[in-house]
Amino acid sequence: MGVTGWARNQMDGSVELLVQGSPKQLVDMCSWLREGMPAAALVDEFEVTELPPPFARFDAFDRLPTL
Repeated sequence: MGVTGWARNQMDGSVELLVQGSPKQLVDMCSWLREGMPAAALVDEFEVTELPPPFARFDAFDRLPTL
């Protein structure tokens, strides 16, 4: 989708993401995530928090280790 940022699994089974991109890219990513992608994923809740600048810019999308 052309977004950058990171994702990591939490000990409680949830997944935390920090995603950067254009407004359309972010809307598309949120829609994809709400559908429970990949197909085996189960989405019970979905929460979006907008972070105000300044924040680091990412060059790619990385998967961080589980906390």
